[in-house]
Amino acid sequence: MDYSIEKRLKELATINDRYDKIYSLWCINKKIYVDALNAISYYYPHYSLHDSSHSESIVSKIEMVLGKERINDLSPTDLFLILMCAYSHDIGMIITNTDIKKILKNGEFVEFIKNIQEVNYSNDLVEAAKYILEIESNPNIIKNDKNENKWALETKDKVMLILAEFFRKRHGIRGNIEAYELNDKNISNILQGNIPLRIIKLIGEIDACHTLEFDKVLENLKLETNGLINDIAHPRFVACMIRLGDLLDLDDGRFNEVFKKLLYNFPKSSEVHMEKHKSITHFLVTEEKIEVNAICENAEREVYSATREWFDWIKGELKNLSIYWSKIVPKGFKGTAPVDGGIYVNLKDGGMEQLVDIKFNINSKKAFELFEGNNLYNNKLVFIRELI
Repeated sequence: MDYSIEKRLKELATINDRYDKIYSLWCINKKIYVDALNAISYYYPHYSLHDSSHSESIVSKIEMVLGKERINDLSPTDLFLILMCAYSHDIGMIITNTDIKKILKNGEFVEFIKNIQEVNYSNDLVEAAKYILEIESNPNIIKNDKNENKWALETKDKVMLILAEFFRKRHGIRGNIEAYELNDKNISNILQGNIPLRIIKLIGEIDACHTLEFDKVLENLKLETNGLINDIAHPRFVACMIRLGDLLDLDDGRFNEVFKKLLYNFPKSSEVHMEKHKSITHFLVTEEKIEVNAICENAEREVYSATREWFDWIKGELKNLSIYWSKIVPKGFKGTAPVDGGIYVNLKDGGMEQLVDIKFNINSKKAFELFEGNNLYNNKLVFIRELI
């Protein structure tokens, strides 16, 4: 590929000194974020990689969606924001000792452990929560452990699983972090007066949107805002590109096999996601369309469900982009949003996704109200009519 967002920003730097300042800021911050992102895997060895390789893949997918001509039409600040947000959107997954002390002190973490069994979490997390609560209520479990202190390894793994889930669920919002938190994560260099505070806050707001519902992008972000120089930036557009690029990082190879050795027991839920990536058989991203096909083993119903859920997210994102395109892109932006060119998952025997795992959910409270006859009759005396 003879074009890239970073290359375009560098080209602009040779044209104008003010553009050169933007490119220099990016180069400085890229190094800061690459170093910071390496810390994510410490508490997420069971997750797909969320280091700079993930950021690079997001940028690459955005480049495929936009194409050279449309990249060249973007303002310097839009280019800068795409790069910055691709590298900073997962910064909320970094867990420091300060973060842990805070949630232990205010009781959030303990409450989270107790609630895990009441919510629809994976079996790995439910078992981890049960184990921690049992140790807390019965210390003799530790005393009676004759298996080479197995309890210590088990406890380490299970606390790590729960910590990772606690912060993962909040990592989008945590990406919109305050100055003191940036200092804690050693990424405070972006606050040294080189970038206006409003732009720093905008980066955080865009980052936060990558885990929110689509309508929040339109609600929380402006279509246009002044950029770093005398140009116009487009926050909604940048946020939508980050969201789509993030979803499209689905090729195999996102798991580090070495990290699996850091855990006493590698979670079943993580194995499912590894297989999800391995199930991809066809992947095409162009300016016009996106095609993704996968084939899952018949016995791997969990893998099938995880893959289909991911594909549904991509389909939903493409649908929203198509509907709201004019409210997202810069004025005069060429072309349209890419369409769903064929996004589906099959079973190995040829079964189509539409015929598998069909189910529906209803609110249990409403169901019982229906069974009890709520809203069927508007008068308590109507039973007399029924008896007659």
